[in-house]
Amino acid sequence: MEDSTTPLSEKRFAPIPDGKWINNLCIHEFTMPGGKKGRWESLDEGDTPTVLLCGLTKQKNLILVNLFRFPVQTFCFELPGGVVDPGETPEEAVIREFLKETGYRPEKVSHLCRGFLYNGKSNKKFEIWVGEECEKVSEIELDDVEKYAQLTVAVMDVREVMKRISEGQVDFDPCISQAIIALREKGMLWTKMM
Repeated sequence: MEDSTTPLSEKRFAPIPDGKWINNLCIHEFTMPGGKKGRWESLDEGDTPTVLLCGLTKQKNLILVNLFRFPVQTFCFELPGGVVDPGETPEEAVIREFLKETGYRPEKVSHLCRGFLYNGKSNKKFEIWVGEECEKVSEIELDDVEKYAQLTVAVMDVREVMKRISEGQVDFDPCISQAIIALREKGMLWTKMM
């Protein structure tokens, strides 16, 4: 970057009628050095982060969900999670969503990391929590869309997940990689890479 100042842009919004998850198309317009006009489009998904739980069994296996994702037209592995309801803390929300989607309950929950889901196209934030010593305590409780998307639970060895990601399998949501890196750096998986 030539200069340390933050680029300035003006935003305007194009509302998305009846949008459940996405509120607006956001159009960023700006003038670059030399007077050339620029434009960037993104999705405005609000300020509330998506909360995700990286659940680990007593054997340190990952508890993931697999479901059909309409934007990419394929099944994807993801960390279970959802949105924070009014009056709920992020910790309460992530435990509720995890239990509902997987039937597992963590013994201990702590904040792991945070970021943006896709900062080039959206302002959506995420928070990843880690749930330790998760045990199966109930059946899953899916909403109609999750049932239609055929959500299933997958308990997977972390090394197998890493191998499949490193081989270029695209059916793993990027938040899984971030969670694995954060777990490793905090000494919650193993201390050296295999």
